[in-house]
Amino acid sequence: MTLSGIEERFSLVTIDKEIFINNFSEAVKTGLTSESKYLSFVYFYDHIGSQLFEQICELPEYYLTRTEADILETNFLTEGSWLQFLSAFTVSTTLNVFFAPVFMTVHKITDTHILMNKGKLLMCFRPIQIRKIITEMNWSVQWNFVFKKTIPLFWIPAQTVNFLLPGEYRVLVAAIYSIILGIILAIAAQMGRVRPT
Repeated sequence: MTLSGIEERFSLVTIDKEIFINNFSEAVKTGLTSESKYLSFVYFYDHIGSQLFEQICELPEYYLTRTEADILETNFLTEGSWLQFLSAFTVSTTLNVFFAPVFMTVHKITDTHILMNKGKLLMCFRPIQIRKIITEMNWSVQWNFVFKKTIPLFWIPAQTVNFLLPGEYRVLVAAIYSIILGIILAIAAQMGRVRPT
């Protein structure tokens, strides 16, 4: 890495030389007379120390930092790898298979509680009639539409894409997905009004 690159990444804060020397002497004395010997890292990272550290990071033996940086900085949409895609797909599938059905059912229960109380503020102080709601829920729609269709056909692909996006976009996309979830559950609620005979 060039010196200009180092200057862009680091700011060197300097202190009065006399104070630094006095503190250094005290720090060395304290560190080397303790049971476990140590010396504060602050004395190693002056301007020259920072340059040496950058040179160490560029050595072939010190591949770890470069590898981590490459993984974090890779934009899958322009230069993605199959490993990234597989990782995102695996996380999305695991999340949706194990967590999404529970989350969607809880969402349905709370929605039904709000409807039963006509959206009044008092609903916050009334216990949720979980047994009654679960018993009366249209499980045919919940299973055949919400679970069997929206999870594999929409949620797994959609969240796979979200996990591949740069971090700064994920929260925004997740918020949009929350709106979509509300629409899907509203459609399911309409479908659930007609119970199969």
